[in-house]
Amino acid sequence: MNPFVVLGVPPTMDLNADELERRYLELSRQTHPDRNRSESQQQQIAVLARSAKLNDAYRQLRDPWSRAKTLLSLRRPGILESTKQLCPIFLTEAMELSEEIAETAATDVADLAARVDARV
Repeated sequence: MNPFVVLGVPPTMDLNADELERRYLELSRQTHPDRNRSESQQQQIAVLARSAKLNDAYRQLRDPWSRAKTLLSLRRPGILESTKQLCPIFLTEAMELSEEIAETAATDVADLAARVDARV
C-alpha cells in the first residue's frame, strides 16, 4: 500500500500537517460506514476495507519519522530490512545537512536543493 496514493498527496517529507489532516478527514467522511448503510453487504465490506486503509495511511504519514521510513521503502524496497544499522558517517552527514537546511535562507533554497539532490 502506498499511503501517499491512498490519501492523494505528493510523496514528499514536506507535507503540511493541517492539509494532511484535512485531506484525511475529507476522505474519512466519504468512507464512513454510517454513510454507506444503504449499500449491499459486499459494498459495506469494501467500504470498511477502504476506511481501514485510509486510517493506516494517515497513521504512517502524520508522523515525520514514519513518513521518512515510508518514503525510503517506496523508493528502495527492502532497504530498511537490508540495513539495520546506518553508517556513522551517513548519520553525521545527515545531521549536518539537517542543520544547514534549518539555517538556510529562503533565497538559497534552490542552491541547497541542488546540492541535496546531487548527494542523493
